[in-house]
Amino acid sequence: MENSQYLKGGVRDLTKAEHKLMLCLLKESQISLNIDINSLKVMEMNDGGMGSLYFVSDKKLRNERLFGRTIAEKVFYDTDGVMLSITLNVDKEGILYELDIWKVDFSPLNEIPNC
Repeated sequence: MENSQYLKGGVRDLTKAEHKLMLCLLKESQISLNIDINSLKVMEMNDGGMGSLYFVSDKKLRNERLFGRTIAEKVFYDTDGVMLSITLNVDKEGILYELDIWKVDFSPLNEIPNC
């Protein structure tokens, strides 16, 4: 398993809410990644509870992967009214890399937004 200060917990499947958000963002991206969203594995990022996820690759370790580009970006509001910036990123090879959730006041995320 990858050992990184940026990740916490173990590898897991997407939650139902994360799955719905991913479908929305992938549709928004208007690119075809040829992935099975039901088989995605993630690790939670150590971001103070804002909800960011790292997509685990079966081909490369995290330290072998580099950020490529943002393929989708949306603004939402958490249940407490604080703005969320959510970006879906791929690595240099075009493989899903991160679901970056940034709550502008850096407080923990209350709920994955419904897209």
